[in-house]
Amino acid sequence: MFYHNYDLLLTNVMKGMVYDFNYTHQNGIDLTKDHLTIKFIAGLLRQSIITPYQVDGFIYGGFRWISDF
Repeated sequence: MFYHNYDLLLTNVMKGMVYDFNYTHQNGIDLTKDHLTIKFIAGLLRQSIITPYQVDGFIYGGFRWISDF
């Protein structure tokens, strides 16, 4: 078997695949269109608050709910 520079070969193949993927998804992928649960969780995470302190081994956190608005 002859010598092949597999590092360069596979690097070029992966670069081509990444370039094609990035080109076809220039505007991003909106996962919230197909999965409403992701949109709900993202809304909760945006309103979440976590304390930087630890009390009795617990880290306290919370979030605003629909009725809080």
